[in-house]
Amino acid sequence: MSELLGQQFVVAKLNTAILSTLRVPGVREQMARQGLDPIGSSPAEFAAHLQRETTRWARVVKDAGIKAD
Repeated sequence: MSELLGQQFVVAKLNTAILSTLRVPGVREQMARQGLDPIGSSPAEFAAHLQRETTRWARVVKDAGIKAD
């Protein structure tokens, strides 16, 4: 249990730092010029996004019959 709390603490600290960085003038614009679309969501929202994307792309791979070599 202690390890999980430690991981959650690290994730929270990283999230706070990332959100602070995204508020720095010009950072979002610079990222957009590099083709990135920074959102700045919570860890829970990001986890939900990853789950949706994993489900979406797993279906595409399966429907296309793509196999790993």
